[in-house]
Parts: sequence; C-alpha cells; structure tokens
Amino acid sequence: GLTRGYRLLGEIYSHQHEFGRAADAYRAAIAQAESPQPEYFLDLADACLNQGAGHLDEAIAALDDGIRRLGPLSVLQDKAVEIESRAGRFDAALQRLDAMIAQGQRLPELYARQGRLLLAAGRTDAARESFQLALARLDSLPAARRETSAAAAPATIARGSRCARRGFPHWRASACPPLARQEC
Repeated sequence: GLTRGYRLLGEIYSHQHEFGRAADAYRAAIAQAESPQPEYFLDLADACLNQGAGHLDEAIAALDDGIRRLGPLSVLQDKAVEIESRAGRFDAALQRLDAMIAQGQRLPELYARQGRLLLAAGRTDAARESFQLALARLDSLPAARRETSAAAAPATIARGSRCARRGFPHWRASACPPLARQEC
C-alpha cells in the first residue's frame, strides 16, 4: 500500500542523496502505517542525520516518537544513545542508558558502554564503578553466555576499568597514551 510506496520512495531519495525528501517520504510512511515498524523510525532518523548536524534534534525526535508509539525497544534506544554520544551530549546519552538499565536491561555491555561514556565525559570515578558493575554482571552470567556477542568482552571491560583507575580517558588499550598502553 501507501506505506510501502513511501518507504521505497524514501530509499530512492536516500540513494540519490536527497535526504530532506527522503525524510519527508519516511514521515509519510509512518503517518500512513497502521502499525509502523521500528525500521521506519530508524530510516527517518538516518535521513535526518544525513542532512547534516543541524538535523540532529529531528533524528532524536524521530526515535523518541518511535519509543512513544512502540515502547522502549532497545534498537531505538541504542540508536538514540549512539547519536547523543557522537554529538558529545554525554548527559543525554547517559540518561538514556540509565533508563535502559532501569527497565531491566542489565546487560554487561550496557554498563561497559556507560563506563566508556563516563570516561569520555571525564568522570573517571563513575566510569570505574560502571566498569566494575559490567564485570560483576559478566561474572553472574552462565559461562555459555559470557562469550556471546550479547555480552561485552571481558578484556575490553577490564581494560576500561584499568584505564579509569589510572585516570586515562580512554576505553581501548590502543587509544591509551603510549607510556600507559602496556598498563591498560
């Protein structure tokens, strides 16, 4: 129907780098859909982002609209955290992560992500606590789940914790200062 047609039109405009028109088409698809899917809001957010930094708030608004309509789906929340953090809006990204954790998504990767954001925001003490929570949550998982992609890699979490403990604002060993690299 019309929803599918507008989505296809949005894809065509996106491929032609006409992101404003793509965003309009995706908005029309959402308006026409009886029950819009999460991808509709993700597509709209991407089209907004591709228009430039001046459309960041539109992208966030699209995701927030999806969250209001569909509930707190992690795919929409993850994208919003990614956008907020890339824009340097660490407090907004951290609030979203806190909400995800409060909703019962207590995955080690969320605590590790929180720790990385706190490090980027210069809050090493809070980052250390988040990395320690990530390790604790990882240890509480059954052994079979510890090595899955859904669980953060123990080495990454441990490196982040060591970097935070030493006061380095980095979460990957490769990003640590050269003299500290062997310690991260």
